[in-house]
Amino acid sequence: MRRAGLIPGLFLSRLLLAALAFLLAAAQPTAARYQAGGFNLGELTALSGAGPDPGPRNLQARLDWAVATAVPPEWRQAVPVVWSVGATGAGNLALSHPDGRSVVSPRLMTRSAEEVIATVAHEMGHQIAFAVVSPVVGMPPQGFLDLSRGVVAEPREAWADCVARVWTGSALFARGEPGPCSPELTEYVAGVITDPGALEAAARATPTPAASLPAPPPAPPPAPPAPADPGGPPLAVRLIVVVVVVGAIRYWYGRRTGRKPPPAASSNDDSPAN
Repeated sequence: MRRAGLIPGLFLSRLLLAALAFLLAAAQPTAARYQAGGFNLGELTALSGAGPDPGPRNLQARLDWAVATAVPPEWRQAVPVVWSVGATGAGNLALSHPDGRSVVSPRLMTRSAEEVIATVAHEMGHQIAFAVVSPVVGMPPQGFLDLSRGVVAEPREAWADCVARVWTGSALFARGEPGPCSPELTEYVAGVITDPGALEAAARATPTPAASLPAPPPAPPPAPPAPADPGGPPLAVRLIVVVVVVGAIRYWYGRRTGRKPPPAASSNDDSPAN
């Protein structure tokens, strides 16, 4: 009897331990999204549940797969982004806009899975900066600016690259080149990108974009309104022109004849000339 009662007790204890382990694992989803061991496509797809790479036959489907693979679900919910495949201009594989749109080029969508996933994560880093930290220019948090000063030329691109490094483990930059994200910058991003609340706390310590950028030049004063056209020169100007012309004629006539021209008849003299 004692042996028979012991078996259900052991089974129940093991079941409770398994449930507790599952709850602990579910309570720490962000640690799994820090890919410190480098890019591992199988691990990423298993973690995200996005499935295998659909390939470049359907570019939009591959983009949707890359977003689900690269971006954690909490960030997809906190910062909605409209993703599309389209023109991005010469020299760009992807572009992100402050209004929540990110466009990737068809050329990118035919490349390797790592380049596609890393670029999507990179662009999501820009969108997070727009949405949470700096809506106007997309600057990263002040702590990142302090660490990157004198280390990287463009902190906004370095921030997005570090976000991609943390989420995907890839060292590729948005243009397929090794990125400038140092271990110190990666550790900082890993600390503030764990969830939207942590980044919002870092964003509160970031000055407004106007304090980080040079002031724009003052606008020129408005031009005075143009005077109305009266339809010709004023009467005074006309009289002056007449006087000048008459004087020139009298001077020319005197030079030619050696005498003054006869005075003009008065308009109120009606008698005939003698």
